[in-house]
Amino acid sequence: METPSHGGDTLFANTAAAYDALSDGLRKMLATLTGVNNATLSIKANFPVNGASAGTELVNQGSFIAPGIFAIPLQTPVSNLSTSHVTAVVADIQGNTNVVNVRFWVDAGFHILSLDASALNSQQLTVRFENPSGSTNHIVFGTDDVSKPMSA
Repeated sequence: METPSHGGDTLFANTAAAYDALSDGLRKMLATLTGVNNATLSIKANFPVNGASAGTELVNQGSFIAPGIFAIPLQTPVSNLSTSHVTAVVADIQGNTNVVNVRFWVDAGFHILSLDASALNSQQLTVRFENPSGSTNHIVFGTDDVSKPMSA
């Protein structure tokens, strides 16, 4: 076996142990950092939004209201909508693309207030809605795969 006359040291680092050794505060701060390329964000709906026809790019109707939080204010609440889809697409800085396709509908008793695409890198799209009638006999269904049956 030959060894180099100088150098040749081998070092090992356990990054999982290093992360575990960080304080809770530092871990929480690091959790807010992302490798998402915000310039690649695309949001489209297969129904009209704020006067824009179905399939129109909606990013120009919203803005980042905090790091990683994108909001599209609705000019009027959506009060009745048959089964529809909102699709959000974003790429990370390496070019990997995340696509979230949310299927939903709105009963006449519900109003869509906002769509939050801030957690796309976690495959989440948040839909805020209200129930102005105050009725409590509603069930909200959701799915992460439009080919699967929905569950409450």
